[in-house]
This record gives sequence, C-alpha cells and structure tokens, in this order.
Amino acid sequence: MDYLLLFSAAVFSGATAIFGNLFNCKNVSVKNAASLYNLLLAVSVLVGWGIFYLCDLSFEPGVLLYSLGYGVCYVTSVVCLLYAMKHGPVALSSLIMNFSLIVVTVWGMIFWNSKINAVVLSGLCLVVISLLLCLYQKKSSQEKLSAKWFFYISIAFFGNTGCVILQKTQQMQYHNQHGNMLMFFAMIPAVAMCALLYLRAPVQEPKKVLCSSGFFPVLAGTLNLLLNLFVILLAAGPLSPSLIYPTTAVGGIAVTSVLSVILFKERLSLRQWFGVAVGGVAIALLSI
Repeated sequence: MDYLLLFSAAVFSGATAIFGNLFNCKNVSVKNAASLYNLLLAVSVLVGWGIFYLCDLSFEPGVLLYSLGYGVCYVTSVVCLLYAMKHGPVALSSLIMNFSLIVVTVWGMIFWNSKINAVVLSGLCLVVISLLLCLYQKKSSQEKLSAKWFFYISIAFFGNTGCVILQKTQQMQYHNQHGNMLMFFAMIPAVAMCALLYLRAPVQEPKKVLCSSGFFPVLAGTLNLLLNLFVILLAAGPLSPSLIYPTTAVGGIAVTSVLSVILFKERLSLRQWFGVAVGGVAIALLSI
C-alpha cells in the first residue's frame, strides 16, 4: 500500500503541471484565459484544505502571518508557472521549479543549522551542471529559450521557494502542528488575489472556457491536495524520507518530461534531456 501511495504521489506531482499546459493549449486564442485558470485552481485548493481543516479546527494566531506569506508566494508561483509553460518547455519549467530545493538547502544551512555533507555538495554541483546543459543557448531556433520564459520561470521559482521555506519554518516553530490551519488560511488571500487578477483581466467568453476546459484547474487542484495528503501519510509510515521525497520529486519530473513529449510534442536537444536527467539526480541528492 505504501509503495502504491508513493507511485501515485510521483504521478500526481508531474500531472499537475501537465493539466496547466493542457489548459493553455486548449485556450491559446482566448484572451486572459490564465486568470480564470488560476482562480479556479485556488478555489479548488481552498475547498480541499477547508475540508481537511474541519477535521481538527486548531487555531494559533501566530500562524496567520505565515499563512499570509504563503498565500502571496503561492499565487506568485502558480500564476508565473502557467505563463512560463506558455512561453517555454514544460519539462524544463518543471525541473526549474523543483530546483527550489537549492535555495531551501542553503537557507537551512544558514538559519536551521542544517549540516552540509558530501551528498549535499554533490547535489549542488549537479544542479549547476544541469542548468548549464539545459539553459545554454545555441543559435538553433529549436533550442532558443525566450526572455519571457526566463522571466516567468524565475519569479515562479522564487515563489515556490518561499512556499517551501515558510511551510517548513512554521512546522518547525510550532512542532509540526497547525499544518491544516496554515494551508487553509493561506488559500483565503490566495483566492482573493486570484479574484482581483481575474477582475482586472476578465476572460473572453468565460462560460465557453468553463465548459470546454474548466475541469483542468479543478483536476490540478485536486491532485495537488492528494499529493500533499499522500506525502503526509507516507511520512507517518515505515518508508524512509530519503526514499519518499526524492522519488516524489524525480518521479514527477519524469512524468512531466514524458507527457510533454507525448502531448505537446516538445523538442529538446539531447543535451537538454541529459540536463533534465542530471537535474533529477541532483534533486534526489538534495532531498535525502
């Protein structure tokens, strides 16, 4: 049962980004379609965490500040990731997002007294190699990565990093309590910000978009919730964290990479695919 949950977590980790790009492809000619996607995604996640929060109803005023910060970082991450996938490769976007572990690792060394060892150093070195392989620009137009992709994926990267650091810090400070409260109250400002973005850039023919592809953000939000739930269940089980987190992260990259080729016909060079593989190994080492 534990290995089934682990396999499902890896699949869900990769499928979330895929649903976002499927929505992009379905509504490529619809102006401001992304604003509707982000709103539906945030609402779906809010409802899910609301159900989880009803199971314990814990409350600690100090957690609200973490929730506000998490909500801002969450919106920044999901909004910019969707735009990044619109302007660049899905596989590379997913890889860069998982590289948030780099900043988290360095942050832990500085503020959490995390120990540095040969495994961590090896992972950081492989991250640099992976970035050089994936992002090195040649004159070939097929390999060209746009400036817009760099811009959006950079912001998404730091937004995702902020989410991880805030969640980890809150759990450490409150002895692994109030996790559901953190996420539920984080999604309230997240939904509010997505609603403001939607009102500022309303979608053309929203009913048509809802009928044709409104299920994509709902599915993405549901998978995100299940991913978090499965990781929590696995962490409480017999499997080692050194197996759970690397498998989930690297498995998610593998799923995203394969589906990006099958569904979106992405054309990365052999060098870039090798960079993705090296990045997967780096993430595994940093997750241990």
